[in-house]
Amino acid sequence: NFPLSTRSWQTVMQMKQAQPSANGGGAPIVEMEARDGRWWIVDDWHGLWSFPAVRNRWTRFAWDVFYSNLPGKGWIQVSADLNGDGDFEDPGERSPTFHLRTLKTEIGGPGGEGDGIVPGEPVPSHLRAGLYHNPAILCPAPRGCSVEVDNVQVLAPAGGTG
Repeated sequence: NFPLSTRSWQTVMQMKQAQPSANGGGAPIVEMEARDGRWWIVDDWHGLWSFPAVRNRWTRFAWDVFYSNLPGKGWIQVSADLNGDGDFEDPGERSPTFHLRTLKTEIGGPGGEGDGIVPGEPVPSHLRAGLYHNPAILCPAPRGCSVEVDNVQVLAPAGGTG
């Protein structure tokens, strides 16, 4: 029940850098936003791909991500079941595969103190799901703004150990 047509940012899912980390702030390395009537796949505040978004309709997403802080090694592909038929096989339901870094790289901490992550190593990330948006977007009581999230699963690669 939040305004999908807004031009301002509304994050509904993000893979955010863990804390403490000298390079843990700023943009999430990977996120999904809802704006301009679309679901946007975003990497470090750069839009990669978008799917049409419709209010009051469940949309199932599948994220296929290989995590790496090396731009040529990491990748992401997102699928969206836009018509509710239970698959991602229809035209426009699968993004291209983007080869990019999917983890930030640790930098030296302020004042030289350590945070447990060696500079140059990947910063671990964690999954956050739920609405996080520009406070300028009005969400008046009693309904407010909300997004429903259901059946989140994190799976190891097929044949892998994770």
